[in-house]
Amino acid sequence: MSTSSLPPIVTVTLNPALDVSTSVDRVVSRHKLRCDAPRVEAGGGGVNVARTIVALGGAATPVYTVGGLTGERYRLLLHQEGLPGVPIPIGGETRESISVGDRSQGDQYRFVFPGPTVTAEECRRCLDAAVELLRPGGYLVASGSLPPGAPESFYADAVRLAKQRGARCAIDAYGSALTLALAAGPDLVKQSVRELGELTGRELSTIELQDAALHELLDGSSVGAIALSLGAAGAALAIRGEAQVLRAPAFPVAERSTVGAGDAFLGAFVLRTVQGRSTGEALRAALAAGSAVAASVGTTAPHRELVERLEREG
Repeated sequence: MSTSSLPPIVTVTLNPALDVSTSVDRVVSRHKLRCDAPRVEAGGGGVNVARTIVALGGAATPVYTVGGLTGERYRLLLHQEGLPGVPIPIGGETRESISVGDRSQGDQYRFVFPGPTVTAEECRRCLDAAVELLRPGGYLVASGSLPPGAPESFYADAVRLAKQRGARCAIDAYGSALTLALAAGPDLVKQSVRELGELTGRELSTIELQDAALHELLDGSSVGAIALSLGAAGAALAIRGEAQVLRAPAFPVAERSTVGAGDAFLGAFVLRTVQGRSTGEALRAALAAGSAVAASVGTTAPHRELVERLEREG
């Protein structure tokens, strides 16, 4: 099936970030740390998802907010990347996020700011612009943190509006915004094991506990499926109406950065789903894309050749 014949995939990012990444010999307190030249890239949940989909040969339109000088730089970077999407102007300044690698320990330190305060009208314009691009059979991916001022119902509203357009909806969120979205019944929810533990209030240290938590969420909502990323342990997929939780092992890669790996996981899963692949194939593609990004530095798209090779080997 050609890209042009696939249902449209639209992503919405209410709180994008200009990602600044660098590294030092060692992170120590109270000293000037001489950093490598910084990498500056346009990041944020839905934008990273769209970047992955395009890198893997699909088509996706990111809808995102931009404001101030940082926002203008953000928009320009995406345009230069060939992923302009639909920028929605806001009054506040687009945030930055900082990642610092410690070469001596192989660790990465990530500093994430809350973002600008947004108005209800700005949120509505962003979501309306995304929904307007949907068509029956399409897919809306709403992901990332919510900035100050955003209504906690934002993701639940995204689910309801997507359904009204006859489209599917995937959510990657946390906290009360996720709880409200679950009640709206998204087709797919993406979680890390840490996020799932926080949502259920449990320590999910075993497969049995993870499976029980996944089924509990499905039974207590109208969510279609939950994709659970488990880092080095791979991933799991729980589907409504199916007793068996599908699991797949991780691909062995040398991890260099976790920035954007979860977004790549979600983007590849949605793309393969829209392409009509099986759930098992979609899960392997998600793991391959997440691993490819984790093996890179900064906010980057997974290399298509590497992802497809890992898919074949998996």
